[in-house]
Amino acid sequence: MRRRWFFTGACLAALLAVFAGWWLKTPPEGLPAAFSAVLAAALFAMLGIRFIPVWMEAWSGKKDCSAAVKSDFRLFLSIFGLLFLSRLAILALSMIMYRAIGGAADPYTTFRSIWTYGDGYHYVDIAENWYRSAGYIDDIVRLVFLPMYPILIRGAAYLTGHYFIPAVVISLVSFSLAGCVIYKIARLDMEHSDALRAVKYIVIVPSTLFYSAPMSDSLFLLLSASCIYFTRRKEYMTAAVFGGLACFTRSLGLALIAPVCFEFIADTIYEVKSGNFVPSRTIMHLISLFIIPLGFCAYLYINYAVSGNPFQYLIYQSEHWNQNLGYFFNTAAYMVRHSIASFGNGHPEWSYGLWWPNLAFIFGSLAVMSAAVGRLRPSYTAYYIAYFTVCVGVTWLLSGPRYLASMFPISFAVALLTKNRKADIAVTACFVLGAVYYLWAFVNRWCVY
Repeated sequence: MRRRWFFTGACLAALLAVFAGWWLKTPPEGLPAAFSAVLAAALFAMLGIRFIPVWMEAWSGKKDCSAAVKSDFRLFLSIFGLLFLSRLAILALSMIMYRAIGGAADPYTTFRSIWTYGDGYHYVDIAENWYRSAGYIDDIVRLVFLPMYPILIRGAAYLTGHYFIPAVVISLVSFSLAGCVIYKIARLDMEHSDALRAVKYIVIVPSTLFYSAPMSDSLFLLLSASCIYFTRRKEYMTAAVFGGLACFTRSLGLALIAPVCFEFIADTIYEVKSGNFVPSRTIMHLISLFIIPLGFCAYLYINYAVSGNPFQYLIYQSEHWNQNLGYFFNTAAYMVRHSIASFGNGHPEWSYGLWWPNLAFIFGSLAVMSAAVGRLRPSYTAYYIAYFTVCVGVTWLLSGPRYLASMFPISFAVALLTKNRKADIAVTACFVLGAVYYLWAFVNRWCVY
């Protein structure tokens, strides 16, 4: 009990010190922005307070009671098929919406016009032309987009002669496979119905449109989920390989180090206390974990090969997108401030498509994870904390809903909180309406990135 209070007090003191230092240096402008920052910090603190005893329990040396789940090919095929159809439905609905606002009549032109908006165009161009060190600035700064997804597109293009359509197909297949893996992960701790509900929430999350786009989201979801699945299976070498590929797909893959190390430490403590500790095996598992950051190191090498600086992407992010590391409560503050300002400068669509959805995902995910922390596997909460801190804590966050949707433990938390049928129906309705609205905002170019 004393250790619990000590760690809780120390963590709260650290958070308060960081928050106070930020407030004194750059105080939020206006009462709404200040309230938003305080609320974000308070929700994060609540999550931490509830997580610490669960964390300590997980590292107490108790046996892992994960369920043994048999493979069911027919079930996985059904999940794959339904998820693939859900992606086609999103694509079809986007084309109907685009025609409704007076878009192009030709189906392929309509399709390409919709889905080359935002980062999709950049990924396809990288696949076709690779990274550039000279030329137009918009071409040069594409170095900030990691290469795993463009490499797969490029490989498919050798067979088809096209880049855009294979990019979309890779996203659809990756998402459908990810659903199967996520179901298998969920079944380790949940009943069949709860696991299916977790997959459902991945499918209908309001930012689900990005899993149909020629972007790296579906691939990252598949690789990160596979990393977690094999970690749960205690196959650390395989988990690390998938984690390394995730880091080669998106820099946030580095957050996978948190849950993998969390599980590794818990396993090691149990083995020591139970008398099953094998030093050579533990050392091999530990060494294999270094494969995860190697994926990102490979991306740094590409930076060096293209620009001569392994960290050139940081310069481009800062200069071109004003993205630097910051604090999540600062993000909450400036989003509220810009949301209010957008109505004064004649661009309310920036609030409708950009600031409000970002704020909804930030506060919604914090509230859900805090409410479910006692029921959720502790390593998943550790993953969320690491991921959220880096993802949301940037100085110019534009893609919060898109990035947080890939944090699949949030769907586990929602599933655990909606065992009641009425709660499930209510949340499902909200998610579906949110998904339709967000797709409409995307098609209308309301700054949905």
